[in-house]
Amino acid sequence: MIVFLLITFLLFVAGEIFLFLYPGIDYITGAGYAIALGMGYFISLFNIISGYLLLRWAFNKEAKIFYSALYGGMALRFVIFIVVLFLIYKYFTTVPLLGFVGAFVFFYCLMQIYEIKIINQELKSKLK
Repeated sequence: MIVFLLITFLLFVAGEIFLFLYPGIDYITGAGYAIALGMGYFISLFNIISGYLLLRWAFNKEAKIFYSALYGGMALRFVIFIVVLFLIYKYFTTVPLLGFVGAFVFFYCLMQIYEIKIINQELKSKLK
């Protein structure tokens, strides 16, 4: 749990640094790509944190509940992402959709690596 909180804090700090660097990123990329990067980052962060918390809750449950939480959580998070993607496309037309999706996929893959490492560490500690 401590490792998860530390990594979450570091990822959140990375987001804060991004917000600090926003004017420079916006000047270099233009056309709202900085907003798209920020949205992709924070949605990925929410996605990973919610997935981790759900799996942490399901660790001590029986296998049926664990797998239901695992696959149901993935499906629910995917639906939430699709809804958010639609809302961004519908109401934030100035945000480049390709930049948002690219940033989301990049940050999601990056944060997924951390989530897998944390889950493996917790599984190892529970087996000892």
